[in-house]
Amino acid sequence: MNKLYEITKMLNSGDYYVKQYALDALRRFDSILPSCVSELKDFFAAEKDAALKCAVLKLFTQKKISGHFEFFAGNISNCEYILKNAFLDYIGETGETAAKDYLVNLFYAETDPKVRSKAVKTVALLKHFQTGFQLEKETVFDFLNDADARVRANACAVETDFNDVIARAEFKKLLSDSSPRVNADAAVLLYKAGDNDVLRYAVEKLEGASSTAGRSSMLYAIGRMHGADNYPIIKKYLSDPDHNVRRNAILSAGALKAKEAVTDLLDLYFCEMKQCRENLSVIIGALRSIDEFDSTMAALDMLNTSGEDNYRRATLVKIFAHFATADMAHYLVTYLDDTDDRVRANAIEAVCFLKERGAINSDFVVKNILVSMCDPNSRVVANAVRALYLCGVVSVISVLREMLLSNVDAVRDAARHAVTYFPDGLFVLNS
Repeated sequence: MNKLYEITKMLNSGDYYVKQYALDALRRFDSILPSCVSELKDFFAAEKDAALKCAVLKLFTQKKISGHFEFFAGNISNCEYILKNAFLDYIGETGETAAKDYLVNLFYAETDPKVRSKAVKTVALLKHFQTGFQLEKETVFDFLNDADARVRANACAVETDFNDVIARAEFKKLLSDSSPRVNADAAVLLYKAGDNDVLRYAVEKLEGASSTAGRSSMLYAIGRMHGADNYPIIKKYLSDPDHNVRRNAILSAGALKAKEAVTDLLDLYFCEMKQCRENLSVIIGALRSIDEFDSTMAALDMLNTSGEDNYRRATLVKIFAHFATADMAHYLVTYLDDTDDRVRANAIEAVCFLKERGAINSDFVVKNILVSMCDPNSRVVANAVRALYLCGVVSVISVLREMLLSNVDAVRDAARHAVTYFPDGLFVLNS
């Protein structure tokens, strides 16, 4: 605990970076003592820098240090929006029961739409998790009829009594809203409230949408209406020209847990390698949501039928590692001896990823990767060095240091790439 006190005392420094370091270090402790909480509050009240004050709020939010709503509320009234939003995150995470009036008053008094919309989102969060959280009907209607689309969209998450005909009508009005996001959120809410007809509305809206925002929003909505026939509706949008539309189609396939989408998503992975690499992790996430076993077997089947297509084989090896279990690790080992350099290099990366996932242990890695240190390809060797180092074979970094001094560009490039995975300061790179 002495170290905790020492770091907390660093907040008294006049140096910005020392205070920043102290706040970052405090986040790594499992718990914060009450005396340190008191010092953090004193620091928050005295500090002028918004970023440091925001870091304090994030620390309280991360550690779920509750019971300090009144203190923070009294110290942020004249602050910029980023600090107010951090406070709203704190309220939502700690479930401060005394915050209802504050949130409603903030909605009416605040001029910044980003803060007002976040206040409504926080109201929805508290109402969902607190059974005693009551909200006047007129306040909800004010949310729904606000001039800002973000507020109206977030208002769709506020749980409401749909037995009230007037309340249901107010939400239905949002299906004709000018904002596609509001249309989508209202449709999802109404569907969950038992109005199955909104699925037909969403499909018609999707098929008639001329903008990418319109298509993206309706794909999002349909993905959250769990009908058996919904995947065929969104399937064709996996090949939409716009990457954001494709992303929402991918997310919807995952949300629907549509097993028939697994092969389609794996095929799309190869397209996104060239078109939008940001969508690759989205595809992996969707496959994981659908079914990890089915995704593993589909990737394995594609691997077994990839034939002489080296690029396809190299890519599938890495995809396979996202889902493979310990008893499937031997499939990856066979690709360590592949005739193609990329496949062998990717197979090592895949084995590393299995180790990071906890599917295999260090002994398995060392036993199967050690021979790759003799590979004729420099990238394979560099990847093998990284894999062995991760398993505690520290002496192999001398090989990487020698590769960094090589006169061969390809060898140096492979080593430089591998170095990026090592701790900072372990290697000195010459420009």
